[in-house]
Amino acid sequence: MGLFRLMTVCAFVASAGLCAAADTPMSGEWNFADGSLKGVNDGAPLEYFDGADGETARQTEFKKASEFSLPLIGGKDATVMHFPKCSPKMGFVMPTGFDDDASTRPVGYTVLMDLCYKTIPTTYSALMQNDPKNSNDATVFSVNGGIGCRGVSDGQMVAKTWYRVVWTVDNRFVLRKYIDGRQVGTQPLSEKTPELWRAGSRVLLFTDNDNQTADGYVARIVVRDGVLSHREVMTLGGFEKVKPALLTGPFLQNMQKDSMTIMWETETDQDGSVEYGLTAKYGTKVPSTKYLSKASTTIHTAVLEGLKPGTKYHYCVHNDGLENPTTPDAVFETAPDSNTGDFRFGFWSDSQGEVDGSAEHPTVDMFKHMAKQDIAFGLTAGDLAEAGDSLSCVRRFYLDRTCKYLGTSKPFFTAWGNHDAYHTLATGEINYIRENASMPSKTRTDNPGKVGAGRGAFSFTYRGVYFVCFDDQHPDDITNGWFDAELKKPECTEARMRIAVIHQPPYCEMWTPGSETYQKELVPRLEKNRFSLCLSGHTHEYERGEKNGVTYVISGGMSWLDLTEPIVKDWPFITVGGAHNMDGASRAGLFHEYTLFSVTGNKLVGKMQAFKPDGTYIGVKDSFTIPMPENGKQD
Repeated sequence: MGLFRLMTVCAFVASAGLCAAADTPMSGEWNFADGSLKGVNDGAPLEYFDGADGETARQTEFKKASEFSLPLIGGKDATVMHFPKCSPKMGFVMPTGFDDDASTRPVGYTVLMDLCYKTIPTTYSALMQNDPKNSNDATVFSVNGGIGCRGVSDGQMVAKTWYRVVWTVDNRFVLRKYIDGRQVGTQPLSEKTPELWRAGSRVLLFTDNDNQTADGYVARIVVRDGVLSHREVMTLGGFEKVKPALLTGPFLQNMQKDSMTIMWETETDQDGSVEYGLTAKYGTKVPSTKYLSKASTTIHTAVLEGLKPGTKYHYCVHNDGLENPTTPDAVFETAPDSNTGDFRFGFWSDSQGEVDGSAEHPTVDMFKHMAKQDIAFGLTAGDLAEAGDSLSCVRRFYLDRTCKYLGTSKPFFTAWGNHDAYHTLATGEINYIRENASMPSKTRTDNPGKVGAGRGAFSFTYRGVYFVCFDDQHPDDITNGWFDAELKKPECTEARMRIAVIHQPPYCEMWTPGSETYQKELVPRLEKNRFSLCLSGHTHEYERGEKNGVTYVISGGMSWLDLTEPIVKDWPFITVGGAHNMDGASRAGLFHEYTLFSVTGNKLVGKMQAFKPDGTYIGVKDSFTIPMPENGKQD
């Protein structure tokens, strides 16, 4: 196979009547201008999978868009190809110019199609098939107006409308999907089956091994040996000018007595700011700092400083050039400058996935319920996405749930879990989920380059109650001197109550007996320093027990449950859940739940809030009271 003439995105986009600035070589392009499968600029032609005299050729048509009763394409009545619904023996062969030797060629390519359907496929309909023999499932599909594979589809196309569809597969086996220049989804692919995602010198179009196909129309196809960036794809745009969107609305982080951090995410790096004040008239404006994320999006962070303690503020976010540049008025409240007083907080863990195929119920219902309980803040033991380095998981389970339904109205503090890293992070690295967070760990100076706003343990105090949150990636913070130094600080020694939050429980009865390391290193420190409570998750259930003055609570039922996990230990001091079946549970403490805590006078009251899988509220299934330690200091 000869080499294709290299083209640039600039040249391609100019031919499409658009404007671009990226210099990105093309491997092949086809625009059907002369009513054939010929390549542009004498490039190699597409071929019929079943030969020039086969059924594909007989059913394929080339006509002006208007002759198919389709809309014009960018204002032009261009010639387009009508491709048929293909059987496994039908389809088209696209020469890519790629190397067939998978051992020497990494994954990394971009495909663009100008696509239209008269009827949007409601079942999976193949767009590209990397297997040149068509013996496996196709690689990329269209379904219900979106694009994707392996049961995940993103985006929304409608019938009789032209769209510029782009997808890329990179060296980390991540599929990124775009429609009209807008990123509609990301999807991790299986590294265990790289042959399914690598594209060789010849791939197939619009065919699948088991008839998952539909007919449609295509005006242009481009393939590139290399991955276009998010900004390059945005430059390609679509057939109508698309303004960049607000991907993640503003959410609250790192509440302090005199400051509040507000974060949000946009498609591109336009300037952003926060306006705030004591009323909806605002009066003060703070620009955001911008950070290019691992999703090629822009994460904005604005730290509002010099605020009054215990005060409600109104705020809104403004972004230049967005479709909706200003967000609605919202309210936050700073921490009070007091070591006394009553307050509430909601605790949960493991809100990471789906329940019965639903990303909404019951997790979103529980976040909404929690936000309405007059809590001062949320507190979590982590596992907020199935994989913290999966862009699609982080968006579906964290940004579009935790941040949207809780973080918009209440700040939350995170003790990171194992799934929030998923793969071991290199020293100092933060992945996508941690990029979208700002914890008090950002002020640590003991491990420069290792810890930061999205990594490492931290502490905070609210109304005289001391909280310490550990990071599952940094269990060494328990023993490396950081925690021991924390235990000597007045914020801890003079607190009226001390609470620890750590993802993996020191003690547990379902699936794991708990962490032996934490039993050895953490528990003695908690007991010696009179901690009242240790909160965890990791197992997707509810358990509670008390040992030597420390109450241990596992509240990991915020998403799917460990329905099939066995009881592996019966600790004598764990008396609720685990080896003890709770009333109303299928067994053990298998509830969808979170725990609502109320500091009232000289005691802490915990109430486990239970829900059905469809999000219906059941009620309180466990209630307990912990008295304030006798040596707790109050002002």
